[in-house]
Amino acid sequence: GQFVDRFLTPLCPKNKVNAAMISFNWDIITEQMLIDKFGHCKYGDSGVKIYPGYRGFSAGITLLKLHGSANWIYCNDCREIYAFKHTLAHDNNLMSTTSCPEGHKKLQRVIVPPSWEKREYVDHIREIWTEAWGLLRKAERIVIIGYSFSERDLLSRYLVRSAMGGNEKLKKIYIVNGSTDDAEIFIKSCTNRNIINTSKTFSDFVSDYDTHKL
Repeated sequence: GQFVDRFLTPLCPKNKVNAAMISFNWDIITEQMLIDKFGHCKYGDSGVKIYPGYRGFSAGITLLKLHGSANWIYCNDCREIYAFKHTLAHDNNLMSTTSCPEGHKKLQRVIVPPSWEKREYVDHIREIWTEAWGLLRKAERIVIIGYSFSERDLLSRYLVRSAMGGNEKLKKIYIVNGSTDDAEIFIKSCTNRNIINTSKTFSDFVSDYDTHKL
């Protein structure tokens, strides 16, 4: 909608803005928004290979998905994660009709539950987490939209605390579309005190975009 469009417009690669997105969701809504707006996005520099023949995830704004994605397939033989076209994310026949680029059939979707049990999956996506840590460590401004930081999700909370806490370049952290309780959980998880709880919905925040000077 108009609010998503307004949020994304300043991030256009033509504006040479050094921006990236980190998602804890495995749905493909964010990909759909980026592809609708810019024609493509990029699943980071490592951790995920693009299935041959699809170029939609080869360039553009970096999108790191720490809990996997509905269009990612892990091959038990190759020990690689492959990203399929996002429109195939909800194809129930994908697993039974698809093989990896090497022809292997032992495939599983890469969807990681937001709890400590995710540790068995970390080996498959650890490079993505490492890249996310690096981005948070050097970011100057961070906007957190609608993430609750569940008390069970210890790895995510540790990621935020360790990366942001030592980031001397970080000027502002905006919390958007979250409850007061969620904001308090985040504030306790992060030692950086340059936190602004906007107490706004996403649409209100975007409507007042210019005042935040992102």
